[in-house]
Amino acid sequence: MKAKVEKIKQPSGKNAWMAVLESLITLVMGIMLVTWPNSIIKIIAYIVGGFLLARGIYSIVTYYASNKVKNGLLDNELMWGIISAVVGLVVMIMGGQIAGVFRIIVGIWIIYEALVRIRNALRLRAASVDNWKYSMIIAAAMLCFGLFITFFDGAMIVLIGWMMIIVGVIGVLSDAMFVQYINSFTHKTPTDKEN
Repeated sequence: MKAKVEKIKQPSGKNAWMAVLESLITLVMGIMLVTWPNSIIKIIAYIVGGFLLARGIYSIVTYYASNKVKNGLLDNELMWGIISAVVGLVVMIMGGQIAGVFRIIVGIWIIYEALVRIRNALRLRAASVDNWKYSMIIAAAMLCFGLFITFFDGAMIVLIGWMMIIVGVIGVLSDAMFVQYINSFTHKTPTDKEN
């Protein structure tokens, strides 16, 4: 048990706070879409592109900075970082044209966020945390939203905005739960850890 806790404690704290930021950005973009559906699409395409590029670079740097730590947590960090950076760069370069496929971009982003949270839920399960199932249910709901937005042609911009608001709120709650467990492990005394 102690070894499993030590595995998730160090890198996951930073990643959990990054996930909180991503959820808040999703929430804000959803509010913007609902409030200004016609004028905001192109701006959000650039925001999404810039964020994906920054997130990809962060993942790549994190992978190489932590490459000496062989604990199995960073196996997919480099791959996701490269994919995120490339997609972000394409979105930024083709900002005007990309507005037409904005629905697909948002859907893919939500699917990615859901997969990250599924991985976090599996980490909680590996650490024998009882409430990992709630995190998995939340992640599965996010995955369903992402698939719906990506593959359903009738998803209107305002509907996407409302879904992003819901996903953002769900994501913040899920991420807060994950951060809470990380903090509880971090702040345990040595006596507590042995028990």
